[in-house]
Amino acid sequence: MKKILLLCTLLLVTVIACNKKKEENEKQNVMADQIAQGEKLFNERTCASCHTLDNNDVGPSIKEIVNTYQEQNKDIIKFLKGEIKHPIVEQDSSQVEVMKNNIEEFIKNLSDAELQAISAYMMDVAK
Repeated sequence: MKKILLLCTLLLVTVIACNKKKEENEKQNVMADQIAQGEKLFNERTCASCHTLDNNDVGPSIKEIVNTYQEQNKDIIKFLKGEIKHPIVEQDSSQVEVMKNNIEEFIKNLSDAELQAISAYMMDVAK
């Protein structure tokens, strides 16, 4: 009887561990898909024409944007949705105006899921 109870317990622990591993793998796959979608949108919506990983020649780099937003506990998605009126990275008024126009033209009609994908991509590449 004790052997059967021990065997059942081991079987239960194994099933639980396998389910957790499966859930982790599924979550990683979803995240990878989201990051891939974000990269595609980042390039299609012309974000990449001004924002590169490390270069600040045209606009702030992806790393600078992500670091600044994380340091200030701000949400990139809220900025892209227009809920944060002033960008916290770029302070040059002409650059801010260009960014606002680009958001209005290229970003405004994206869904929350698409904006989340762009944010996930930016955070992933900025690591």
